[in-house]
Amino acid sequence: MLIPYDQLTQITKNCGRGENLIIDQTPHGPVIKFTLADSLGEQKVPPVPVGEFPVTPRIKADA
Repeated sequence: MLIPYDQLTQITKNCGRGENLIIDQTPHGPVIKFTLADSLGEQKVPPVPVGEFPVTPRIKADA
């Protein structure tokens, strides 16, 4: 599951230091769950197709 970095950082900036995020997979796509007052809030995440994700760079070095 791929989560857009900008959306993840936006949610973490709004969370407190001791709070946790839960990333869950639903039939409609990923959801990020977070503490909101005394309950659990959630934000739907638009799925990122794997084909649009950048290729991991390969480093060539002498062994």
